[in-house]
This record gives sequence, C-alpha cells and structure tokens, in this order.
Amino acid sequence: MKTVLTILTGFFVTISVNAQTNLNVSDLNWLEGNWQIDISEANIKVFETWKRGEGNSYLGEGYVLKGKDTIVREVIKIEKIGQHWVYIAQINDNAPVLFTLKTESTAKQLVFENLEHDNPQRVRYTFISKGEMMARTEAVVEGKEVGEDYPFVRR
Repeated sequence: MKTVLTILTGFFVTISVNAQTNLNVSDLNWLEGNWQIDISEANIKVFETWKRGEGNSYLGEGYVLKGKDTIVREVIKIEKIGQHWVYIAQINDNAPVLFTLKTESTAKQLVFENLEHDNPQRVRYTFISKGEMMARTEAVVEGKEVGEDYPFVRR
C-alpha cells in the first residue's frame, strides 16, 4: 500500500485541480471518536472509528455488521500531503482509492472528490453536533446523480 500511496501522492500533488485550503489538522478534532448507525429493520450496524494519527493525519476504520457477520471493512485516512488534503479509502481487499479535498470544504464540512473513480466520486463528512455527523457518498451513474447518506451518532 505504501508504494501505491507514494505514486498516487506524486500524481495528485502535481495536478492543478487540487484544493488548497487553510484547514488545520486540529479543525478535524470533531471527527475523532466512535460513530454508529443502527438500521434495526435490516439487522445492520455501521461503525466508524476515527483517531488522530501522526503529523497532519486522521486514521479511520469502518465496518458494516449484518447480524454477527462483517460484510464490509474499510481502512480510511485523511492526510495533508504538501499543501493538499487527501482522503484515502481501502474497502475490504480492494486497492486504496485517493480523493482530494475540494475548495468548497470548511472545517465543519469536508468534501473529497475523485471523478476518475466509478462510485463513489465524492465523499462528504459534515459536523452536525458534538454527538452527530453526516457522511455522504455521491457519484454520477449512467448520467444520473446518485447519493447515499450515513447519519452517524457518537457512541
């Protein structure tokens, strides 16, 4: 993963569409902790855990349980590389996917984008309150904008 990340880092730092913001790693403190969604009718629970990493980074882990079975596992990282913030996600055993922070982002709403990826193409995290955040994935599929909301509560 480190080799892939190094190659991707070089690529994304050199393209001109990257967002440069005044975002500081401390602006992401609201993200830290354990988050959960319960979908009782489907016997599904979604979990994300975020902690401060080294330097300018946050490390995340997510998983989806259906009953007692883990059906999705995700390793996530938000990191500042040079002047650019990136979101790196690896779902199950797939290759990691890198998204770059959009200029419309603020300390309370992070918008990452990778238009080359099939789905999602955008990942959003929005601070609602100390106990709530909204994650959202978006993409254009067959010419139509599709999205899915993930209303997390702190646990």
